Amino acid sequence: SCTKIRLTARKQWFEQQDAPQLQTLSINGRLDEKSGVGMIIFNDVNRYHSQKGLKLTYAHHLMFSRDESDLNQLSFGLSAGFSQSNLNESTFLLSYPTNDSFDPAIFGGTQSASYFNIDASLSYNFLNFSSHVTVKNLILQNRDLYDPRNESNNQRRYLVSAGYAMGSYGSDWSYEPSVLFQYSEGTAEKSVDVNFKLFRSMDFGKIWA
Repeated sequence: SCTKIRLTARKQWFEQQDAPQLQTLSINGRLDEKSGVGMIIFNDVNRYHSQKGLKLTYAHHLMFSRDESDLNQLSFGLSAGFSQSNLNESTFLLSYPTNDSFDPAIFGGTQSASYFNIDASLSYNFLNFSSHVTVKNLILQNRDLYDPRNESNNQRRYLVSAGYAMGSYGSDWSYEPSVLFQYSEGTAEKSVDVNFKLFRSMDFGKIWA
């Protein structure tokens, strides 16, 4: 029903020099009744390591019901992202006491590498039921900034989730249990998140936990 703009800034460990910090700017909204677009710009800095990038997303919705009151909708999403990673080794050589301890693996300056990738997703919503499938990092490519062996080492990930909203007609209370399963292809790592949301309608709006 509206276009949303979000700006976030996070810094950890305020009293520590070169503490990790992250800034993001995101915008998303409707193009028309069936399409939406989004964008996120980010800057992530962790002392010697940093990454900045841009991601653009397009979503298309197919409504099988008359309107959202008896929702039956299939949605498709596609994201294309570009990111640049940097490794600053300019101060590494200063820590060596003598030339005898020089490490030939250290470049001594700033190394950069740029990457492009695509994410794809599919969602289905029927009344109070929702389900989602996402594949992240569709393109297998070498990220040789940290791995010079010329191997494809980006982590393609699969995410599957489902949830169901429950509540009695006329009641101020509603509930939403959901589950999320993630799988990383390169390491065969699996994880499951089980969630439960509780909502209460108030005169001034809605609160949830």
